[in-house]
Amino acid sequence: LKAGELGHWTPGWKYSVKNTGDVPGTFFWGLSRPPKGTKTREVAGPPPELR
Repeated sequence: LKAGELGHWTPGWKYSVKNTGDVPGTFFWGLSRPPKGTKTREVAGPPPELR
């Protein structure tokens, strides 16, 4: 995910995040709806090495 993007995974899914920048990442989670006007993308699933 890039700055300003929103990631959503269905319940029960696992995910991993790798920070490749120079600044430590800050992540948060919650049960809410995305802000109005947010474009959503369906995630097909994790790559085979993460299943």
